[in-house]
Amino acid sequence: MNTLIRLPNWIGDAVMATPMIRAVIRDPSTSSCAVWGPPKVATLFHHFSGIDRVLEIDSKQEPDRLEEIRGEAFERIYLL
Repeated sequence: MNTLIRLPNWIGDAVMATPMIRAVIRDPSTSSCAVWGPPKVATLFHHFSGIDRVLEIDSKQEPDRLEEIRGEAFERIYLL
């Protein structure tokens, strides 16, 4: 399944969420995994094993980028 994970806004919260992110990546039904979050948080995941795409979207861009995200046809979305 094509999966998107909306990262928390704070770096510490994103670090605490890494076990859940790893579990999603290891799930056999996950074919690809993208993460979306504020640039300061999302940048931590550029070299995270199993993440196929990192979307750095700040709060000002969010409304404009939602249509783009909808067009990706993600089958699962997790909000952290």
